[in-house]
Amino acid sequence: MTKTRFVLPLGALLLATAAFAQVPGAAPQETTQAYQRWMLSCLDALAEDLPQITASAEAAADLYVNQNYSLVLSGAGGFASEAYGRAGGIMPIEWTRYWRAEEPGVVLYALREEALADDYQRIGRLVEQGCSIILFARKPLLDEAEKAGIEPLAVVDIHAAEHGGLFPGAQGEWVVPTDPIARMMAEWTWLGEFVAACTRQAKMPTMWKSMGAENAAAWNDKWREQRYHDFVPAVVAPGVIGRAYLEAVRNSLRALYTYELGRIVEVAQWAVEARAVGGTAYTFCNGHGPLLDPGGPHDPQYFRQLSTRRYTMDPRITLQAGDVILYIGQGGMPVEWGSFAGRDLPGDWRKAGVRVAWSFGNLWTREFCRQVAMIGPEEPFLDQHFPYGDGAVWIDGYDIPILPVSGITSEAVLWLATAEVHGRLQAPTAPQ
Repeated sequence: MTKTRFVLPLGALLLATAAFAQVPGAAPQETTQAYQRWMLSCLDALAEDLPQITASAEAAADLYVNQNYSLVLSGAGGFASEAYGRAGGIMPIEWTRYWRAEEPGVVLYALREEALADDYQRIGRLVEQGCSIILFARKPLLDEAEKAGIEPLAVVDIHAAEHGGLFPGAQGEWVVPTDPIARMMAEWTWLGEFVAACTRQAKMPTMWKSMGAENAAAWNDKWREQRYHDFVPAVVAPGVIGRAYLEAVRNSLRALYTYELGRIVEVAQWAVEARAVGGTAYTFCNGHGPLLDPGGPHDPQYFRQLSTRRYTMDPRITLQAGDVILYIGQGGMPVEWGSFAGRDLPGDWRKAGVRVAWSFGNLWTREFCRQVAMIGPEEPFLDQHFPYGDGAVWIDGYDIPILPVSGITSEAVLWLATAEVHGRLQAPTAPQ
């Protein structure tokens, strides 16, 4: 049996009430509303596919438990980075970027539409190594892979929009990507069903505990080198974790849209205003998957990526007064972390006369409240509304929640804002 929790402790609620309040303002563009509808429809489609997802996860768990296969991520960078070394994720999961083993593995491979020929070659080499492939992609890309002779162990339709982007652009292209979020939704749903399948074989894979949680370091140090725990919590029936996870994501996306839409519209208007006078709107994305997805296929780059790696700004970019930065993180602002690069990034941005908006969530209450209190009075804060601690699903008898939501909510903030800018630029009187 599993259960989900969405908890905002009273202290955080009292200290951040103003930040969570819904902001009235201009009505969102139809594009923004359409993107929200698409995200919820994607969750519906994955829920319908749960029997197939569970079946492929069971086949993978059988190889993992009984034949000692590795579990490996590959393909799209955001997909692989999202679940690698991730709080709420599986500790012994590998990434082909670093995996040098020659033994077989179950490889979760997310196709890249901009590099399909290279993907097919990589998959061929993995199959020669004895690996079994679980292919993640939207339906047209899965069909192309089949025509190219790719024969995976199973496929997972991520239910991204048919063309990748959700809206037609001015040059006939499709813009505002759907693949990044759809991949994450499908990836974590599949991984949850994989964990459940392992429990039905009397094994519990070791899972990372969020670093903001109590005694996280001790937990992670104890289990990081182990493939399984030395105990097994409740045996989880097929489909239970997947349904619980999808419902948790739905709750977070609905809360994000309900309470933060006014701020999303405000930031999008900032971006349009900056563009009209020759300025630039940026996004500074931190985290796992969200760091690597901006700038990919179908991104019109109404918000250019400012970060080159976590908490580090692209040194080639010089900010100008009137530019806009939409900071998107998981657990807070790049304050102490930014000092790793020898810079106070928020201070630098403010001195440059940049308009800054902040988006993160409540990984741990005390730090969350401190970070919210550091936000300037003219700087909007967009809470991501993911479950407290960023674990969405509890398994009875297991001490920590598993499966994070923050990667999805981080990207939702970016792509909803991008959709809003796109709608405004398509309006007949919009400055181009």
